[in-house]
Amino acid sequence: MEQDPFGGYFDKKPSGLLSSKTEEDPFGGYFDKPTPPSSILRRGIVDPLVGLAQGAIVGIPETVVGLADIPTMGYAGKGVEAVTKGLGIGGFKEANAAFTSMLSPETQEAQRKVSEAKGFIPTVATAVQNPSAIAQVVAQSIPSMLAGTRLTALGMKAAGFGIKAGLTKANAAKALANPEAVVGYKAGDTALQVLEKAERAQVLGRAVVAGGVGEGLVTAGQNIEQVRQQTPDELLTPGQTALGVASGALTGLIGVMGGKLAAKLDIFDFNTLLAGGRSGVVGETEKGIFKKILYGAVQEGMLEELPQSMQEQIAQNLSLGKPIDDQVLEQGAIGMLAGFAQSTGAQVGGNILGKLKPPNPIVEQLKTDPVAREIDKQMGELPEESKAVTPDFNFEGGIGLGPEGRGQGGEGFGPARAGEIPPPVDLTGIGQTEGAGTGPEALGGLGIGEKPKEPPTPKITDRAMDL
Repeated sequence: MEQDPFGGYFDKKPSGLLSSKTEEDPFGGYFDKPTPPSSILRRGIVDPLVGLAQGAIVGIPETVVGLADIPTMGYAGKGVEAVTKGLGIGGFKEANAAFTSMLSPETQEAQRKVSEAKGFIPTVATAVQNPSAIAQVVAQSIPSMLAGTRLTALGMKAAGFGIKAGLTKANAAKALANPEAVVGYKAGDTALQVLEKAERAQVLGRAVVAGGVGEGLVTAGQNIEQVRQQTPDELLTPGQTALGVASGALTGLIGVMGGKLAAKLDIFDFNTLLAGGRSGVVGETEKGIFKKILYGAVQEGMLEELPQSMQEQIAQNLSLGKPIDDQVLEQGAIGMLAGFAQSTGAQVGGNILGKLKPPNPIVEQLKTDPVAREIDKQMGELPEESKAVTPDFNFEGGIGLGPEGRGQGGEGFGPARAGEIPPPVDLTGIGQTEGAGTGPEALGGLGIGEKPKEPPTPKITDRAMDL
């Protein structure tokens, strides 16, 4: 150090590696050179990859440990943390801090600004000005949400409610008895088209449940473990555990309701896509991508993520004895914007998945089958009054509509409508004697006899198509 004219001291000129990071100021001292901005590659690609890695390496284990904290009142988390710290790895807090340090200075600064914002509108404004902070929230959530939804889907499959399972007999009967209630039904749809749409509705409904329940499990696990990390004894009370479980259940319920709303609007739900992928989840209605993004922003951001984030923060505040409204508005704002981002990605990704979706093999086969085309032609020529029929169902065999697996060939199904059908049309032997199916829950071979409303009208029965 050297004394300056005012009685202070100048820093001596640094030497070695530090000398390249400093410059001499006009008054004889030295100051650090300004740090050059990070490259677009680092901020646009590396930072999101760091967030994804953080979600996978820290977020998933934290979820699992948090779920284990529920029956152990926090002893599971405390034990895991004792082991990891004993190995010199550190706990979840240290791991999160390590990943944060890997982010670019600009992203770290954006996170700091958003975390320091107060109030709903100021937080929204600050986050919009610092979008990299919201991008990190989304990136960190994807791995754990994907794991949670897929594990839930596996559990549903083990219980006999697999997302990709073939259409059940009960749902097939319901769809054919009341086709107008089937999502996507159009006047003039054939029985096969009704069943195909009913199968998609079944797949979509189960994917919605898997997405919502998976989100609830992840939320409960992570929030419970984070609460445990902040308690003085690093354990949980029954009340804290109950609050975490209730908050996770509410998040899951909101997620299921949001997924159902998305299905009605024919837009893509983020968690539903994570749970079901392209297996019948994407819709067929041609809706403009910008309209989908707008609807999705409202559904995912305002009606789903906003209330979820707020109630989760309230539960944490109650668990830790903080004011009930502490950071509630701020977390709601961040959750809403994250929902906007998730939904935008879901709409774009869903459209791509829809184009990549393989066609239904049965439908494609029947499109070119001459007998099937003759049946549709004759049915289309019937007068409207003869089409007013009451289906009478007789399930036999074990053939299915699902795109995967094989089902035992049965009688198949064939619409035998009342009215003047020019004889003789052989309705048997269409397609394969073994159809695509997914096991015992797949739709059995279906013979449909239809009863006319007017008794004098002749009825054609005992005709079927073997798929």
